[in-house]
Amino acid sequence: MGISPSARGEVLRRVFLFGAQLKNRTSLNSSIPAAQLAGSAGCADGRNEGELFRSNSPFFWAVVLTVPVKISCDKLARGSSVQDAGKSSRRTDTHATPTPHACSCAHVFSLMFTSHYWDAETGENDCFSGKGHSNQVSKMVVDEANELVTCSMDDTLRYTNINKKEYSASDLVKMDFQPKSVSAATGGLSLAVCIGQIVLLKDKKKVFTLDNLDYEAEVGVIHPGGTTAAVGGTDGKIRLYAIQGTTLKDEGKTIEAKGPITDMAYSNDGAYLAAIDEKKVATVYSVADGHSVKQEFYGHHAKPVTLAWSPDNEHFATGGMDMMVYIWTVADADQRIKLPDTHRLHHVSGLVWIDEHTLVTASHDASIKQWTITY
Repeated sequence: MGISPSARGEVLRRVFLFGAQLKNRTSLNSSIPAAQLAGSAGCADGRNEGELFRSNSPFFWAVVLTVPVKISCDKLARGSSVQDAGKSSRRTDTHATPTPHACSCAHVFSLMFTSHYWDAETGENDCFSGKGHSNQVSKMVVDEANELVTCSMDDTLRYTNINKKEYSASDLVKMDFQPKSVSAATGGLSLAVCIGQIVLLKDKKKVFTLDNLDYEAEVGVIHPGGTTAAVGGTDGKIRLYAIQGTTLKDEGKTIEAKGPITDMAYSNDGAYLAAIDEKKVATVYSVADGHSVKQEFYGHHAKPVTLAWSPDNEHFATGGMDMMVYIWTVADADQRIKLPDTHRLHHVSGLVWIDEHTLVTASHDASIKQWTITY
């Protein structure tokens, strides 16, 4: 998943975003070249500051797919470091700068009844054919087969081939209850956390179901190695299930968090599990040490709702209801980067890394922004 600085100019960055209540398919300002957007980042009245796209459709989640292609890339702009006077002298808050790259070639997908894509550099657009979800998409991931896996309030999971841009009725899985979260891992595995139910899928088929849960499951993630499923609950506990073939086995392993879990993610190398909770705490657990606590991170003034790991596996980002985005350093809880008022009209609802120095934020304010991060 990581992209070295030397290879950054050889990568086509595609950003896939899902939103609800699509009102005007032509409202996205993708007709403006990315170079012009970059030039407007510092405008006096603050309009379009770092803004890549705007639409009438609120964006909820973002997923990145990288495909090799020859593209020249300008030198990245860098943010300046400042000291947070209200914190310990050891803690440094670095403010990142929103800088849409002229070479970003971001492809955006916005979904309600169909999916549309825009090329941010050329303005080219197209749409998925076939019938898609009929209700709001709750979460999405890209699996190893280069398919977009989405769960929706229409009680379905969909597996959509990104290259074909075509919905298929054979790639739809009907769930018994409304799914809240979906995760994917190696071996064709997917995990869906539904209301009152946890479902393990393999090769787009349900193979195992956990019913009659004695807790309310909120989010689930599969370890990149496909060996463990972690499920976070509203009771402030993370339950670990062993994946044995096509079954989930509860071995009684439970991790205590500070509060009800709002989001979780394993690092790309599987070394860490990060979780955020309603008590405004981000916690990183060490997988090799039995999911013991590695670090706890404090800074959000309201509930964090989304997180994403950097490809370098040393940093991760969180976004909260306080309109803030933080980039945390696993090795040092006092070393953080702060992005204040990332979206001025609404909190960040989705985060994704394009590479270790480029973060994309999505929001219900119907816009997404790209940020250059300097450590």
